[in-house]
Amino acid sequence: MRDNSDPATDSDTPDNTGSTLLERLPQVLRIAAFVMVPLGFLGFLTTETPAFATDSVFTLVFGLGIVCAISSIYLGILLHDPTQEG
Repeated sequence: MRDNSDPATDSDTPDNTGSTLLERLPQVLRIAAFVMVPLGFLGFLTTETPAFATDSVFTLVFGLGIVCAISSIYLGILLHDPTQEG
């Protein structure tokens, strides 16, 4: 586990590359996916729209939720640094 009292290893201390934003981006995308996928699915169920109607807001929200989920997984794997493990 990292010691957050040391500024060199503190994840909240931004460095020259802005890594804190990149570290938090997968979390933000994951939260957005958890909100958008159920919202789009429930909206699709409550309104009687065709299955893949691109003019429906709920279809677009569901699709964006899927994109956020896939992006979150990809960035989580890509940004994982095994040298920071315990």
